[in-house]
Amino acid sequence: MATIKLQGNVSGSGSVTLTAPNTNSARTITLPDEDVDLGNIGGVGTVKAWVNFNGTGTVAIRDDGNVSSITDYGTGHYGVNYSAALTSNNAPVGNGKPSDNSGSSYQNTDVHFYSIATSSCRMILADGSTYRDSSLNQVVVVR
Repeated sequence: MATIKLQGNVSGSGSVTLTAPNTNSARTITLPDEDVDLGNIGGVGTVKAWVNFNGTGTVAIRDDGNVSSITDYGTGHYGVNYSAALTSNNAPVGNGKPSDNSGSSYQNTDVHFYSIATSSCRMILADGSTYRDSSLNQVVVVR
């Protein structure tokens, strides 16, 4: 039978606390059969903020992580404001699906980000030189 070994670091004075969840159910943690460095959790390649929002009419967040609000700056022009500031100006990626009044999607819509800061980013959805509102927008910020 395998064993579990907890080993302190001789040069550190910190502590590790394992807290059971507030539940009556048993929980299982299965470790992979490889070395894992938990110090990299939250490091490069992790999502720092994300949002799914409606950008038509009164803009509204459907779901998010680390996003406090959306700002409507006009047709096809949105701001995404983070709940907690990021440690650097990370690069957001996103998409939007503008459609006309008949529900037909514009096929050549581009998403452009600018004014990328640690507290927010701004995006424009444009079909050529024409800005387009979108009912389905997603933005993800990865470090």
